Amino acid sequence: MYAENYTKRIENEKYTTDNHDVGFMLYCSFGNGLRLTSNDEYKQVLLQGAESLSTRFSSTSRLHTFMGLESESVGISGNY
Repeated sequence: MYAENYTKRIENEKYTTDNHDVGFMLYCSFGNGLRLTSNDEYKQVLLQGAESLSTRFSSTSRLHTFMGLESESVGISGNY
């Protein structure tokens, strides 16, 4: 039960758009929860988190930003 309670407490991170670590923040709890329980609610949280994270991608430059679109700090990834 502790794992489920902790997981529920971080669910609102699925709307986070100002942090490039959203995937790490959600997947450790919701991803493993989905893997272990097949709970569709966990899948929906992960999909919303992915949608929120995708707002940090610039289709013009094809870069993921670390600090924000106006920042000079960017992450270059070969996963395109």
